[in-house]
Amino acid sequence: MTDYQANMTLDEIAANDLEMTRDAVKNAKRYCFMTPRVALRFQGECVKVLLIRLGLPNFEKIPAKLLKKIQKEKQILVEHRSRYDKENLWRNGVYVYQRGELAGFISDVVVREEEYRLISLPNNPSSQAGKFCVITNVKTAA
Repeated sequence: MTDYQANMTLDEIAANDLEMTRDAVKNAKRYCFMTPRVALRFQGECVKVLLIRLGLPNFEKIPAKLLKKIQKEKQILVEHRSRYDKENLWRNGVYVYQRGELAGFISDVVVREEEYRLISLPNNPSSQAGKFCVITNVKTAA
């Protein structure tokens, strides 16, 4: 919990988080790939790019205990959510916060099934053809 959130009620924190999530989703793009392996690699790359932008270069080489300390100093919180149902499955994923603000969202890999059509997926005219999708607001080279 940040200093900002310390003076908020749980309802206020939830409303604030919902608003940040809406903004992240509004600015998100869908990237689709032919194999789950490539989609997972892209998902990992998004997390890496975001953490580097937030000041954690070479985080993969830092021992876990030290990494937690650095994250705390930089007020970075990485959270995985998996509470959304079938209709909003694409909202499950990694949420990264810095100083209580949502810095980025990277969805879990979502299988685009014709039967579901995942109508609620954010549209992106530049998304690649493929069945395995990642939705993110993290700007990458992809």
